[in-house]
This record gives sequence, structure tokens and C-alpha cells, in this order.
Amino acid sequence: MAVIQINLGILYRQKGLYEKSLQYLLSASAVLEKAEPSPNLATCYNAIGNLYGKLGEHSSALDYHYKALAVRRKLNFKSSMSSSYNNIGNVYLTLNQFDSALNNFQKSLALKRELSDLGGQGISLNNIGELLIKTGKLREAEGLLKQALNIRLQTKEKVGALITRTNLAHLYMLKGNLDEAERELKRCEEMSSSLGLVDQLKEVYELQVKLNESSGNLDKALYYSQQLLVVKDSLLNREKAQSLAEMQTR
Repeated sequence: MAVIQINLGILYRQKGLYEKSLQYLLSASAVLEKAEPSPNLATCYNAIGNLYGKLGEHSSALDYHYKALAVRRKLNFKSSMSSSYNNIGNVYLTLNQFDSALNNFQKSLALKRELSDLGGQGISLNNIGELLIKTGKLREAEGLLKQALNIRLQTKEKVGALITRTNLAHLYMLKGNLDEAERELKRCEEMSSSLGLVDQLKEVYELQVKLNESSGNLDKALYYSQQLLVVKDSLLNREKAQSLAEMQTR
């Protein structure tokens, strides 16, 4: 029964029905906490942490990710521990607590290397590269992001490659390599549209606006500003639809 509740909770979160998702997940955790620590309990805690992260409740997100980590440590599930470290790092990165974020990303990467998990290494390297961009360490960031991209191309992770390319485009902009940034952003724009990733397309358009303003190409900056408005409207309509669905299920 608890496993079904976890699956429903995750499904409702993916549909944007956050209140209903939380109800199922908390109910599942209450049942599972009465038994010995289990992989299902860790999965449930992890899902609750991800949900609180979506809701912007970062303190609660950390609490549940640390709970998931504690269970996974007890069970010695190294792959799952790596995921928990990564999730904790992402929350700290959102909070601009860079030292704590880096510490957890590095722990995640070390476990992924120990397990020869190439896809996981790509995630960790990308996250560390993104963090280093935020802290102004561009040379180190570039090396790690290129490693991440090579891995993601090798493992054919299209979405992962797109995210890393977007980070590289941002880095090239910060370094003043505007031509290289433009080439990368054009590729990202095509990939985002092809994959139907509206959230990622929004980020690409935001960078395009900044890039073209920096290079003095105001016509293109205006064009991408207009495209950005279209994408934001699309996201807003999606959020409204999710809110309506949430109310209809109460």
C-alpha cells in the first residue's frame, strides 16, 4: 500500500498537483517509519525532499534529503547515497551556500566514480561546473563542463547534453567569447525546441537577450525578448492549468 502511495505521490508531483502529492507521500512515510529502514522509506523521503524543493521550501527539502541519506547510509546503498548527496548539493546551490553545495557534489562524484557510473559522473561534473561559474572560477568550470558534455554525448543523454551546453554558453558569455557563445546558444535553441523543453528554452532566450545586448545587436535582442515573452506566457498558462487541476481534485 505504501509503495502505491509513493508512486501516486510522485505522479501527482510530476503533474504539478503538489498538495495531493504531499498528502500521499506523507501518508506513505508514516506507514514505512513504523518498520525497519528500507529502500522504499528512502525513496519516499527523497520524493518529499524533491517536492519541497519544487515548492521553494528549502529547509524542509534539506531535512528530507538528509533523512533519505541516513537511511541509504544504513543500508549501504552507494548509488542511492550518491543521488542524495547530489540532491542536497542542489538545494545548497539554490541557497547560494556554495561550500556546502560543492562538498556534497564532490561526495556524489566520488561515489559515481567508485561505481563506474558514467551517466552519474556527467551529472556531478555539470553541477560542479555550474557552481564554479557562479563563484567566478571560469577556467575550472570550463574544463569540468567539457568533461560533462563529452560523457553526455557518449551516453546519448540529450537533455543532459543540452543543459551542459547551456552552461557552457553562459560561461563563454562571461569570458567575452561572444561568437562561441552565440554558436552554442543557437544549438541549444534548436535542441530545446526539438525536445519540447519550454523551461530550458526560456533559459536559452534569456541568455540570447543578454548576449545580443552585450554585442550591440539590439534588433536580435528585441526579437529574443519577444520570444521570451511567448515562452513565459506558455509557462504561466501551464501553471494555471495545474492550479485548476489541483482545485478540481480536492
